Amino acid sequence: MMPLSMSANDCHRSSKMSRFFLLAFTFAFVQSSSATVTLESYKDTDKKILKISDHIKREDLKDFQDALEQLKSSNTKLHLNIVQLDSEGGSGNTAIEIGRLIRKNKLNTYIAPKDYCASACVPIFLGGVQRYGYGVIAVHDATYIEDANIVYKDIPSIIAFSDKRHSDYIKEMDISQSLVDAIHSTRFWDIRYLTSEEKILWRVNGTDRTESEVLVTEIAKERGMKREEFTKVVGSHYKECFNEMKYLKQTAWECLKDKEHSLDWWKTTIYLFNYFYEALLEKIRA
Repeated sequence: MMPLSMSANDCHRSSKMSRFFLLAFTFAFVQSSSATVTLESYKDTDKKILKISDHIKREDLKDFQDALEQLKSSNTKLHLNIVQLDSEGGSGNTAIEIGRLIRKNKLNTYIAPKDYCASACVPIFLGGVQRYGYGVIAVHDATYIEDANIVYKDIPSIIAFSDKRHSDYIKEMDISQSLVDAIHSTRFWDIRYLTSEEKILWRVNGTDRTESEVLVTEIAKERGMKREEFTKVVGSHYKECFNEMKYLKQTAWECLKDKEHSLDWWKTTIYLFNYFYEALLEKIRA
């Protein structure tokens, strides 16, 4: 699955099963480095970018909470409200809790074009109310982190608990269950890279439904437009505006504030050409 490192103690709260650690979203070989939660200044502004990189571990939940508290206490804003990710996975339980904090605080998530988000990184990414994944997003099924003291008769119940936990989380984040199928159909020694089409169709990339409804209503009111009229603007320009975030210029919704319901056919043609060209290159690489 997405890198999720889960102790069996989380399943049944028994000392007997606390010897197990189930990895649901992380590569088994990614255990050398430690994840880093950092607040970095964005260029020459007073805004910050909150980053999570490297291997995700349990301690990173507190580091992330501390970073949010630091932003709040110093009244500092995040540039484009983003949490930037570049990680090959780690602790899945930690990832889910960080993802929930991101959703609770209505933060956006972002993967730069040359960055990588696999295994346990993925549930963190899914927590964003606006999700911009331009880099690699990869998933696989679960396995054990440690070999010692495995009680074989407990394996089915641990896996069942883990699978349900991750499936419930994906549903909670309003992501297509097709992602769950992709995770379970990819063996833990393998890896599946999501295509651009899958990212869109499965709502891995995109905006939380509640958030999008709120934004459409608020922006339409701000512009003195009927909601139906602004919805047409969104339909005309969302794909174009989504790419504005690729290099941290503005969010798709900030871009949409200045658009009108009139298609620039030349720009649209160029965009569609680039979109299908990139899709063709992905298929060739595969």
